[in-house]
Amino acid sequence: MKKTILFMVLIFSVYFTKAQGNISGFEILSEYLLDGKVLINPNSATTEVKYQITYSRPANGASVNFYYSLGTTGGSNGLPVFFENSHNVTNSTFGTNIFLKSETITVSIEKSKLIPGNKIFLFYQFDSQESVNAFNFKNYDFVTTLAPTTPTTPTTPPSYTPPVAGAVPFYEYYRASNGTHFYSTNWVAENYSSILGYVFKTQEAGTSPLYVYHSSTYNKYQYSFQLSNNLEGDYVYRGVACYVYTNPVTKSRPIVKHYNSTSKDYYFFDGPGTFTGYSLQGSEFYILQNQQVTTYPLPEEDTMELYQYYSNDGDHFYTTSKKDRSGFTYEKVLGYVHTIQKTGTIPLYRYYTSVSIAKDHYYTTVKDNYNNYLYEGIVGYVYPGGGVNGTTPIYSYYASVNGDHYYNNINANYGGYVNEGIKFWMLQYNH
Repeated sequence: MKKTILFMVLIFSVYFTKAQGNISGFEILSEYLLDGKVLINPNSATTEVKYQITYSRPANGASVNFYYSLGTTGGSNGLPVFFENSHNVTNSTFGTNIFLKSETITVSIEKSKLIPGNKIFLFYQFDSQESVNAFNFKNYDFVTTLAPTTPTTPTTPPSYTPPVAGAVPFYEYYRASNGTHFYSTNWVAENYSSILGYVFKTQEAGTSPLYVYHSSTYNKYQYSFQLSNNLEGDYVYRGVACYVYTNPVTKSRPIVKHYNSTSKDYYFFDGPGTFTGYSLQGSEFYILQNQQVTTYPLPEEDTMELYQYYSNDGDHFYTTSKKDRSGFTYEKVLGYVHTIQKTGTIPLYRYYTSVSIAKDHYYTTVKDNYNNYLYEGIVGYVYPGGGVNGTTPIYSYYASVNGDHYYNNINANYGGYVNEGIKFWMLQYNH
């Protein structure tokens, strides 16, 4: 694992307008560290790091400003300011008889600035007088990794069981040196990332050839159903990558294309999502997937459990992929969604915002442009109304205090949430 030697000197800036407060603790959250080093994700143009800060209760409300500087010259204290994050603190923030408060602060650091010899500084002020407490000084090296959960690159192909006879893995590779994703049915140990799904090397019923093109200028790849020499740029035809489905079939999942206009990289993902620096291009094709392991048998083929997670930021998150997620706690199975559209079902769309009161995932059967929300794709397929055997209504709840949407099959009143009524129906989880 490549290490970039960077040192983080931590200095905080908190300016209280009415009364002086005091920082009493600081830690980088453990999920953003690997062997005591801050993780850098080369798949993204920015690296997200979260700090937990504990500070004392001011006598009155206060304006709290955190300034993030990077470099060794210029700016206050000789430090150039690159980041700023401000919010207000009031007595009501602390609650009754609480005099110390912990908050999680998110910093997005540009990858281009994470270079050898650079340093990150965070500083604080009380009444415009700069102060430094010894506990705020901590040194962290930076380590480059694809993701905290990415396994070490194997030298031999990972074991697999194809969902149908004749299907082979479609391997995903990522070259971190120039931010390039590429895909192939051929095994190459170097730059291996994961198995995107399963495809065919020869044409099967319902499949079409997926052609691959390469640009020597960008050293990037494009994939298309169109056999053409007229692609923008100097992309040259390199052959048939594989054969895939153009329409959903049993055991298939849609593959969605994302594009980074800066790095010219195309990235495929088998589900809804948004990725820093990438714009969502839409569904491209369908490839086969193995059934996810479940505790209980699924009610029907081509259904998946919809899992409920809850974040440190107060955000409920629902997904068909069960795994450990940084900053999220797994809570339960909400119900079942169909993975391909069956008669009588409609898409369940996912949207996301990070500019509301808090980060929020929003789920709806109505596709629209929602203010400050980014469309992330289709989670699965649900029912618009009752009447289908084995289904249950799903109620939507909204908390204006933190902008969180919460979903449950129970019609009730939850503190801080407004019951918005039934939004859709889904197959019930009875266990």
